[in-house]
Amino acid sequence: MKRLEGKDTQAVVNMLIKRGEEDPTFYFRVKVNEANQVISMFWRDGMMQEDYDVYGDVCVFDTTFRTNKYNLVCAPFVGVNNHWSNVMFGCAFIADEKTHTFVWLLETFLESMGGKSPITIFTDQDQAMANAIEQVFPNTRHRLCLWHLQKNAVSRFGDLKADNTFKDTFKKCLYRCYNEEEFETTWFDMITKYNLQNHDRFTNLYTIKEKWCTALN
Repeated sequence: MKRLEGKDTQAVVNMLIKRGEEDPTFYFRVKVNEANQVISMFWRDGMMQEDYDVYGDVCVFDTTFRTNKYNLVCAPFVGVNNHWSNVMFGCAFIADEKTHTFVWLLETFLESMGGKSPITIFTDQDQAMANAIEQVFPNTRHRLCLWHLQKNAVSRFGDLKADNTFKDTFKKCLYRCYNEEEFETTWFDMITKYNLQNHDRFTNLYTIKEKWCTALN
């Protein structure tokens, strides 16, 4: 990651300060390194807080976007309102995707929302993020986004990517098993048929099945 250049940093911080002066409900925090350089920042406005108060039971935390110039991770907190439209609860640019960075961000988000944790949070399959969620949101249900799970898994299938029967079976495990017995049968039949017993990817997925299997949620 490239550090934010001085004048760019000051311009952003000045903008955040100005917003805070204009709107007393505006909240922001910045994180600096040992050289007093800004490496991460978070902000939310009053409307985001109002939306979170009403719709924040379920939150999606997505870190799959990166800025071009500095390679910072864009990390929005997003929910869905009663019109099935996306609403943003807050946004951040963070230096990396390490556990301590996520802990800082989640603690900052929690502080900005008056200590209210989401009931359920959806993320991609990132262990550092999972560690931070367990630490900061111990009573929040952590679930994995099935879209990310399917996309990442398919990209790592190797020769199986061309096998439509396999892909359909895997999708059934994700979306179309309606009870635990059906899931277990479908999963183990797939593992046996395609000799995946020693495949770390599928072994790890099975150990966290409660976070993604719709039949178990």
